Amino acid sequence: MRVAAHQPNYLPSTGFFHKMANCDVFVLLDNVQYPRRDFCNRTRIKSPRGAYWLTLPVAKGAFEQKINETRLFEPDRNLPRHLETLRHFYARAPFYNFLNQMLLPIYEQPWEFLLSFNLALIKTLAEILGITTPMVLASSLGEPPAGKSERLIFLCQQLGADTYLSGRGAEAYNDPGAFTAAGLRLEYQTFTPPVYPQGHGTFIPNLSIVDLIMYQGPASRRFLCT
Repeated sequence: MRVAAHQPNYLPSTGFFHKMANCDVFVLLDNVQYPRRDFCNRTRIKSPRGAYWLTLPVAKGAFEQKINETRLFEPDRNLPRHLETLRHFYARAPFYNFLNQMLLPIYEQPWEFLLSFNLALIKTLAEILGITTPMVLASSLGEPPAGKSERLIFLCQQLGADTYLSGRGAEAYNDPGAFTAAGLRLEYQTFTPPVYPQGHGTFIPNLSIVDLIMYQGPASRRFLCT
């Protein structure tokens, strides 16, 4: 069984869902330290002037707060603003109405925690993409040991996995010897960001999955199989 893990990002990129589609269990790392200036509360979409950062304000907390402890800041005000930004940039996209109908009920709910909001979005986007991989919160598997590789090995062991699928970005700090000693195969994600019609301007890779769905709708999954 192959396990992959990732932080529960906000409106994640195509690579996030490619990883999810290519494993047997997908672990959301909700009990790690909240990363500042990362993708847990922000994503990139496309504007007429190029890539645009869509950022969800979060409440200030302790420096060591975990992702699952992070609260949204004024969600009643900021979530509608994000919906309006998506409408402004994508209203003319072929599948805008389709995606809006799927996301609108989520944005209109009263959210307190970033994790709960992101998880609802991730589940809905996975459903649109036809990805049925089970998702598990890391916090539900017990307290892991210290160390990045040790944490991942622990998660694999808790789930009875024999293979861990890692993103290429973790290659610099993964400890292959530790995985081998634990009887686990360490594999790396092979993914080329898909190229598809974006409607205007020069193509920009590695945007939020919503950009792909806006232009390809339910057929978007075929772009994740490259």
